[in-house]
Amino acid sequence: MCCPHQTSAVMSLASLPTELIEAITSHLDLSASRSLRLVSSTLKQQSLHVFRDLYFRTRTLQWTKQDLKNLLDISKHTTFGNALRQLVVDATPKHSTSMWQLRKRISEADAIFSEPHGVFFKSELQERYIAEEKDATESATFFNESRYDQKCLRAAFDTIDQLESVTFMYTGMEKTYGKFGRRYCESSQHEMSRPFVSTMMAVAASGIRVKKICTHKQFNYGAVSVGRVESLAPFLRNFDGVFEKLEQLELNLRDWRCPDSECKCTEHT
Repeated sequence: MCCPHQTSAVMSLASLPTELIEAITSHLDLSASRSLRLVSSTLKQQSLHVFRDLYFRTRTLQWTKQDLKNLLDISKHTTFGNALRQLVVDATPKHSTSMWQLRKRISEADAIFSEPHGVFFKSELQERYIAEEKDATESATFFNESRYDQKCLRAAFDTIDQLESVTFMYTGMEKTYGKFGRRYCESSQHEMSRPFVSTMMAVAASGIRVKKICTHKQFNYGAVSVGRVESLAPFLRNFDGVFEKLEQLELNLRDWRCPDSECKCTEHT
């Protein structure tokens, strides 16, 4: 049972104009916003517009089974399903990056390897590498055999009417692990190319209206294998409709099968 002071506070807050409730909601984090929306049905409705814009208008998609499922579930939500307007696809090859870093650390380690989080024996680093390699293989096998990513995205795009933008984001490695170049991309091109290829397949197959397709202006340390792009061939006819709806296309695809000095011949915008 609420005390009189709590009831008074709730009533005074609920009596505020919607504009003020929206202004308050715009300054709250997710946890505080959820708490506010649980106070009363009136506050839930008054804060709905800002809540949708803050937490559902833009979504960064990690290339995992769970995150793909989350996107699909959101697209089917009666209230928030059509709120998504800007999809950011994190195409960073996280498994390949981790394995690359571990290989370098193993090659540099003598008996032990120290870092801020603790001290690791060389054997422990090797065990971590084996575990990461296993996860990478299982993930690649799962997506290759099930096409789960393409199915989830196709179903989500079938539900969503349109998107303002699809942005492909690639986070680079720290400078201490060397330049982000051809050799690294060769070892990660399948993992790195999959998000782009699967997303474009889903866009073409669903017929969703997308105004802009681009790479992230800041996090663009990636490449898409032209060999992998060739798998889009069965959808070429569908892309006629996709490109008719586009207002901006800002992509630079590179084929990392050739030496760095020759890559200019395979760049496409």
